[in-house]
Amino acid sequence: MVELTISMLRELGEICRVRTSRDELTILAREREEGVSFLTITMPSLEKEILSLLDKGYSDTNFKSFRTGIGGLPKFLSGFLQIIFPLGSSYPASTSPESAAALRAVRQILSLHSKVELECTPDRIAAAVHGYVETDDRIRDVDPVLLREFRITATELFGSYLRDVERVVLSENFAPRHSSGALATRESYNSRYSLGFWTERLQSVLPWWHILSVNWRDSYENPPVVLSEEDERPAKLTLVPKTMKTPRVIAMEPAEHQYVQQGLHSAMREVLDMPKHRALYESMCWADQSFNRDLARQASIDQGYATIDLSEASDRVSLQLAQAVLGSNLLVGKVALASRSRSIILPDGTKHYLKKFASMGSALCFPIETMVFRTIIEMGMRRSPTYKRTGVKPPVRVYGDDLIIPIDSTQSVCDLLEAMGLKVNLSKSFWASAFRESCGSDWYSGHDVSIVRNRAASPTRSDHFTLIAKEVDLHNRLYERGYYQTAGLVEKRLRRLRHIPYAPVGTPGVCFWSWESSYYKTRVNRDLQRLEVQVLSVMQRKPLDQLSDFGALRKCLTHKGENPRELAHLERDGRSQPVGMKVGWATLV
Repeated sequence: MVELTISMLRELGEICRVRTSRDELTILAREREEGVSFLTITMPSLEKEILSLLDKGYSDTNFKSFRTGIGGLPKFLSGFLQIIFPLGSSYPASTSPESAAALRAVRQILSLHSKVELECTPDRIAAAVHGYVETDDRIRDVDPVLLREFRITATELFGSYLRDVERVVLSENFAPRHSSGALATRESYNSRYSLGFWTERLQSVLPWWHILSVNWRDSYENPPVVLSEEDERPAKLTLVPKTMKTPRVIAMEPAEHQYVQQGLHSAMREVLDMPKHRALYESMCWADQSFNRDLARQASIDQGYATIDLSEASDRVSLQLAQAVLGSNLLVGKVALASRSRSIILPDGTKHYLKKFASMGSALCFPIETMVFRTIIEMGMRRSPTYKRTGVKPPVRVYGDDLIIPIDSTQSVCDLLEAMGLKVNLSKSFWASAFRESCGSDWYSGHDVSIVRNRAASPTRSDHFTLIAKEVDLHNRLYERGYYQTAGLVEKRLRRLRHIPYAPVGTPGVCFWSWESSYYKTRVNRDLQRLEVQVLSVMQRKPLDQLSDFGALRKCLTHKGENPRELAHLERDGRSQPVGMKVGWATLV
């Protein structure tokens, strides 16, 4: 990884006309001394400190891991930083195109490996689990006066929407379904359709004979075991790679809960797509990030909006807030709460009873937290001076914990978020400068300063098919951005493992993007009457998982969507596993 960082540093130094020889020596020396954590933890931490300085004017004492020099700026990457802060750290940053280019260069160098999916140390894993439990234990009830206002505001925003969702749940079109994600109860993808358990809580709102049975014989011969509240199967906490600093904490749900959660999530999305709810769709659709990106770009120009990020957002949304936003009388709220896992098994085998509504991993976590945050934003906007004076509500955007709000509502919204038990992530929230960040897009005074991130370890063998595909994708993203030298380094590393063809920029498949057409291998497809270019594709095979009897019938009857199932889906299904690579052909673009 250090070779990639050095290559990126040199290339960006040439682009920005900055000397980088001392920075190269610093990277080599500290990587040798501190190991890969310098690239994956220490350098990304410096990027956050620089963005905080850019937006909020924090003092140079924040640069804990790097010595400072002229103007209070770190000596490391000082050539780039002096373009951004020409007068030093105590003065506002420049917003010129040259400053935007330097800012993107600094972020690219520092955070190239910030999201690489490598295993954390045991201490960091233990800290993540401890933090999860501690955060849940600290959840407290909201002030009754605030809660009443929250409930009234939520009813105004979502009353009509939730009533329409309830109509779908009560109709014949409501179809719970399974996802391919892992379950706490460890059923394979096909075997989960032979669902043998239900719960008393689900039974009170969705009787199993309406949801699980495919005909009267199935009801008679295969009734599920209805579990009491004390015997319910808990969720299970698991950790997946996120960064080397901390893993991502996920809850795997039991099959019966996941089945209903996925169905309700599908119904909520279906209703949100209705034309009558277009205004709600544009403010909080959880299937489309383009609204956030467009508004973030505009905010970086006119600075009329703030981008707010929340820490541990899903783990801080209390059950009390979820109940308030869903209402107490609607069936849709009762179904959501009945399908909620009340407890979770920790990695050491202990059971923890949850105060939060749901952990990441529940199909309802994202939509419900979005509704909670949208309600709090509405409350905060009504407290803003502009709204009190004009009564005009400007557009807002909520995508999970990525919030975009009017700049004059920032203080009131942040205060309400904290009062509701949530935590604003100040290091990733921006409102005082020309920088804005939302949904993976980063803007500085209207200039795109988004960066390319390396998300996987480099493959070392020719049969590391998934890693090879990810490394090719890294090459292509670097090449598309114009980082040709660094892309060439990635290409050189991959050439040692196997031959990979060239194709035009934007071509799908495993191929090196190139502007040089003489590198392409093409053919004329006479059957389809089109010109095609050679690419590779990863061959995938679904695991062996045979399903028969009423489980097979249930799977076929609950299928929704335009695309039919694969022919052998009752023999093999689930998450595909890579088994090889083969030559294919893509339309020449």
